[in-house]
Parts: sequence; structure tokens; C-alpha cells
Amino acid sequence: MIKILSVDDSEAVFAYVKCCFNDDQYFLTHAICGMDALDLLKKDLMGFDIILLDWEMPQMNGPEVLIEMKKLGVTTPIIMVTTRNKENDIKLILESGAAEYIMKPFTADIIQQKILQLIQIET
Repeated sequence: MIKILSVDDSEAVFAYVKCCFNDDQYFLTHAICGMDALDLLKKDLMGFDIILLDWEMPQMNGPEVLIEMKKLGVTTPIIMVTTRNKENDIKLILESGAAEYIMKPFTADIIQQKILQLIQIET
């Protein structure tokens, strides 16, 4: 079973992500904001196989959350989910420790493929 943490302030996006992973192969947990995600990770750093992290969130944006996750020692691959496609933005998130990024809107096939590729790289 692949355990996924989805960090996104949009319930609609989470509902779509949930539909992308609606079989028994996946277990999905949702954090509505970066602080909730950090609290979950503080309890169990190794509890997830993949983290999907939204860029645009109130209080702490995705890159800020990413930096805090790395400070905690999170080694789980992180996929930044974003509408941003400028070279500097992509470079920033990859240099900050994201393993990959996905542009919104995305399809179930794209997100599943990226996750499976990262898991194969990590194992």
C-alpha cells in the first residue's frame, strides 16, 4: 500500500486527488495547511511514501513548508503541486528539496505515474 500525504487548502483539489487514488493500493491522508502537515510529520516522520504539497496556501506557502519539512529531517519524496511554471519557480522548489513537481490541472494518470516513478527510484 502506498501512503500519501496530500497538503492542500482546497477541499475541491483534495476531493479530486482522492478520486485519483480510490483503490486499495493507496491510502490517502489530507492536511488542510502546512502547519497541520508539519504536526503530522513530527509524530511520524516515516509514515508516508509520498507527500503532495500545494504551493499556494495561506499562512505558510508550499516552499516554506518544504523548507520546514527538510529541517525536521523528512526524507519522504515531496511532489510540489502548482500552477506556477516559470523556470525560477521550478528551480526554487527543486533546490529546496522537492523531488518533483506537477502542474495543475493534472490527470490521475500523470500523478500516479509520477508517484510510481519516485517510489521506484527510492526503493
